[in-house]
Formats: sequence, structure tokens, C-alpha cells
Amino acid sequence: MIDPRFRGFIIGPSATSVLGHETAYEDLKVIDGMSLDWRTQPLAKHWKPMPVVGPVKSFNDYPCLEVIEPVFSRRAVDALGDILTANGDLLPLKTDVGEYFLYLVQTKIDALNVPGSDVRRRHDKQVATRIVYFDFIPSRLAGASIFRIPEQPNYTLVTDRFKDRVEQAGLNGFEFAKVWPLPAGADWFVEHGQWQAAQKTAKLAGEAVILRFDLRGSAPAAEERDRAATIEASLAARLKVDSLESPYLGSIEVSEYADGEYRIFCTGPSAEALSTSLESWLRALEWDGDITLTKRLGNLYDKKAKETRIGVKTVSR
Repeated sequence: MIDPRFRGFIIGPSATSVLGHETAYEDLKVIDGMSLDWRTQPLAKHWKPMPVVGPVKSFNDYPCLEVIEPVFSRRAVDALGDILTANGDLLPLKTDVGEYFLYLVQTKIDALNVPGSDVRRRHDKQVATRIVYFDFIPSRLAGASIFRIPEQPNYTLVTDRFKDRVEQAGLNGFEFAKVWPLPAGADWFVEHGQWQAAQKTAKLAGEAVILRFDLRGSAPAAEERDRAATIEASLAARLKVDSLESPYLGSIEVSEYADGEYRIFCTGPSAEALSTSLESWLRALEWDGDITLTKRLGNLYDKKAKETRIGVKTVSR
């Protein structure tokens, strides 16, 4: 998802396996996952609401879990219910942002025309490590809506029937990436990357602001860690948007301790607007050290982006 307003869940630290595995994440893996004969684990009859966490907004109807596992909001389930129940299991999650369901896709359709596709794998009888080009057998997709294929259990595929229902219901958070039909010999990953780069929402994370808080030593003291956690929570609250109509300034991407500093990396559509909105807040913070702000006129990974560093607060020691 290229729109930074739509983030996903991760499994909460208190989650435990309902199948007796060492971790809850193992419950989500398919059985015999390297084989074309993989099958899903029988979760429904054992399921207890799994605690999940993450910066998910209540307007997000499709946040996903651990990046790839489908998750639907109550609103999405109400709109897509017959399609979902016919093709898999809806498993309730325990969240702080509303009613959400993990979706375990059970429908598996052997519809890929393997000779006509570009399937990368280590052995003919194993699942693919990557599918670069998809070619399907149309007759095998008759009546299909949401499904998986033997060649790769981690791909959740849908047809126009599913896509049309989502769009008619006005659901948020879905990004439909066309995999078939594409021009002969096309690289799906390249095609999709080019499509993403052209989207207006890509600009929502087009620039960056880096906040730096000097530590007293090379590593943070306990009270500095506590204060840093409070600062990050306060910043997240300032940047929070409650609806898609709310002005969006940016999001926290990551924070770290390095080189005697506590750093918070943020992205947004305008480094200038984001930094301006944060300056008075930064000056009012209680922090026993210098605070600086760097405006980066490019994304966090653009090594050629122009940067401007501003001393926001100087503390004499």
C-alpha cells in the first residue's frame, strides 16, 4: 500500500498459538508450505480472538496482518459477506480501533497456465519463489472471486467480481494490482512499481523530516528512554488523522538510538509544512539536550535529496 494513511496490524506481544505452536504467527502458515499440495491449518474451530497492534485508523477497511494476511473491517464484512464466507473463514481479532477479522482464504484454484507463465522456483513440484508473469486458464476462473493458487499460497488473488463489489461499497484501503492479462513477456513487478510511482498518493510520503535529540551519553539512560517514548506518543497524536478528509501532514516511519542521539524519522507530502507544524511543539518539549530538525526534500531513501538542518532548541550543560 503506497498511501501512508493506511497501515497494517502486527501480532500483539501477548498473542499465543491456538494450535500449540511456539508462536501465534506459526498458526497462520500453511501446512507443507513448500509443496504444491499445501493446505491451510484448521484454525476456525480452535480460534480465540488474536490481539493485534499497529497504527491502523478506523477508516481502513483492509489493513492486513503481518503485511500479507488479509484483514477486513466490520464494514467490509457487511459489504462482502457472502463472497467471504463462501471462500474462507472470518476470524475475529482483538484491536483497540474497532471490529476487524482475519480472513483465511480456503478456496484454492488450479487455474494458472504454468507453461504460459513465468514461474520462478527451485523444483517443478515446489511452490514458486516468484511469479513474474501470470497467464490463467479462463474456464477455471468461472465463478471465482477470491482465491489462492497452488503455485504460491501467499498470493491472495481476486477477480473483477470482488473488485467491483469493493468499489461499489466505497471501501477504503484496497489496492488492486492487475496481474492478468498483461502484455506478453511483461514483468509484473516492474509494471506494478511503475504504476505505484505514478499514483498521487505516492506523494504523501514524498519528503521527510528527521528529528534529533542529543543524549547525555553514547547510549540512552533509563529516564531518556521514558521521555523519548512520551515524545513519540505525543508526536503520533499530533499527526493522527481521523478521516480521509482530515489534513494530512505526515507519519512516523521509524525511531532509533544511534551516535549519541534519539532520532525520529517522519515522512509527509511537504517537509516544509510538516516542520513548520512541529517547531513550536519541539521548543516546548522537556529534553535535557539539543534538539535539531532536518528537512529533507526527498524521501528517506533518496541519497541525492537536498537537506536543511535547523537548530530548534539548544541546551547549555
